Amino acid sequence: MDDSEMDDSDTDSNTDSSDMTESSTDSGTDDSDSNAGDDSGSTDAYSYTFSDSDDVVGSSLTGTTFDYPDGSGAVSDASVASATLGGTDISDDLDGSSTSNNGETLTLDFGGNYQIGSGDEMAVELSGVSGMGSYTVEVTVNPQSGGTTFSQSF
Repeated sequence: MDDSEMDDSDTDSNTDSSDMTESSTDSGTDDSDSNAGDDSGSTDAYSYTFSDSDDVVGSSLTGTTFDYPDGSGAVSDASVASATLGGTDISDDLDGSSTSNNGETLTLDFGGNYQIGSGDEMAVELSGVSGMGSYTVEVTVNPQSGGTTFSQSF
C-alpha cells in the first residue's frame, strides 16, 4: 500500500483554513502501511500548514506535544527522525524530547530560534512508534502558550 495521505480538518477553531497532512509508513519500507498491528516500531509523519488565524503565528517554535490513545504506550521508544518548518531543517533547535503518561505522550522542546509564519508548513517525522491499528493523535504546537492543536486519524 502506498503511503497514505489524508487532508483532514483540524479540531481548533483557530486553524480553520490550515491544511494538515499526515502519513504513516513502516520504518523499514517507505511504501507499506505500518499500523496493521505491527509493534516493531513504525514511522508517523505529520505535516501542518499554519494560517493567519493560528494563535502561534508570529511566535517562536518552542515545543510540540503528540498525544496518543490511552493505554497505547505508542511513543515509549519514539524519536524524531526529521523536523522542518517552512522548508528549513529545525532539528538543530531541538533541545530534547521526553515521554510521559506511560508512553502515550511525546513532548518535543525547541529552543525558540525559528519563527512560525502564516503559510509555513511544519513537518515532523517520528520513528519507533508502536503500531496499533487505527488510532487518532492530537498534536499541539507551543502547548505552553495556548498553542495550535490539530488531530489526525491513522
